[in-house]
Amino acid sequence: GAWTWDVKHLGVSYDEVTSLSERLGDLDMFDEGQVGEEGITATIVTDELRERYVGMCDRLLERLAAVEGRPFTAGSVKAVGDVLEAAKGRGYCCAADGMEGPGPRFRCLMFLA
Repeated sequence: GAWTWDVKHLGVSYDEVTSLSERLGDLDMFDEGQVGEEGITATIVTDELRERYVGMCDRLLERLAAVEGRPFTAGSVKAVGDVLEAAKGRGYCCAADGMEGPGPRFRCLMFLA
């Protein structure tokens, strides 16, 4: 059915979504449609866009690895669980609630950005 954009789905504030959108925009790695508030929300909330979410995290992890001087194979992150493992390896601590649901996915993306 039609999906309406509503930040309440994420369990985070509008300001947090805006700040993530700005941060991703500043990185200049993604197209506008992905990093606008609406794009981010859709990517995190809609299961059909899970691959896009994983792809965004993969690119962010690749960037982080380059900064850290760590090896990282682009495309090695294939599922939401892989994203979580990679984030945990970098000190991400909200891992207790897993990655089910938009809130945890948002927080993890925020962490990586």
